[in-house]
Amino acid sequence: MDPVLQNLIRYQDLSLEMAQLQARLQQFPSQLKAIDDEVTSASSTLEATRSALQDHQKERRRLEGELQDWETKLRKYNEQLMQVKTNDEYRAMQHEIAGVKEKIGGVEEKMLMVMEENETGERRVKEEQVRLEGRRKEGEARKGVIQEEARQVEAEAARVGTQQDAARAALDPTVLDLFDRIARGRNGVAVARAREERCQECNVRIRPQIFQDIRRNDHIIQCDSCKRILYYVPEAPAVDAPSA
Repeated sequence: MDPVLQNLIRYQDLSLEMAQLQARLQQFPSQLKAIDDEVTSASSTLEATRSALQDHQKERRRLEGELQDWETKLRKYNEQLMQVKTNDEYRAMQHEIAGVKEKIGGVEEKMLMVMEENETGERRVKEEQVRLEGRRKEGEARKGVIQEEARQVEAEAARVGTQQDAARAALDPTVLDLFDRIARGRNGVAVARAREERCQECNVRIRPQIFQDIRRNDHIIQCDSCKRILYYVPEAPAVDAPSA
């Protein structure tokens, strides 16, 4: 095969490999961020659960203060009840006492509900703390795996990049310019294999005489359809299946 074609094929293989490595490298930051986002989300859930618990505790203290006020008022009414002189005053005071007792009952009912919410909130806070700690440990382990993979890919990209630069330097500027122009519009694929009188990239049929010229691999020939540089690789001989 013509050395120019060989260099073009090698340069393209290295360029495509480098593109794949760079695409993988670009994925790592988003993968690490996704793990951090999971931990942040778990932390936010814990903070929201704590905040809700604090609200319940504030409401409980408020209700305790309100209950204390009503109980104070009830004691005062009971004292006043002993000092009334007439039946009307007695009935009026009894009415006031009944109203206060009703208020006390309502506050006590609310307090029971808030106490249940407090118990649930405290349990949820503990659960979210455990979940957050687990998420952090799991996240650090996953990040370690990703970071190690990133280091390996970076090392591989450096190795391929060195070979790619050497292969590019071996190409004539005119040939390199042709390759770059084709590759820009063809997803980096400027060199294509010709097989069975067809371009293997665009699948357009090649004229028989042109295909014979391509088979010689002694100079650059472009596909009439996609303009890629064509080369030929002989088919591997068929292997007979072993007899039963």
